Amino acid sequence: MAAARRIQDQNRVVAISAGVFEQVGKATTYSMDLDVNGDVGRGFRILANYAYADSLIDRFRTDGCSAD
Repeated sequence: MAAARRIQDQNRVVAISAGVFEQVGKATTYSMDLDVNGDVGRGFRILANYAYADSLIDRFRTDGCSAD
């Protein structure tokens, strides 16, 4: 089995320090999962799983324009 997804969040809030939060704009997460399972005989079953995720934050200035 396999699954792939792309998730976008608008106005993502992140913690800057203890009790201080900031909206950083748009965040995009790319992820995928791979699962392999099967019977190996005599009542034994094997399962292998791999997962990967990569999250990117597209920063914005306070005036709403993209930051370089």
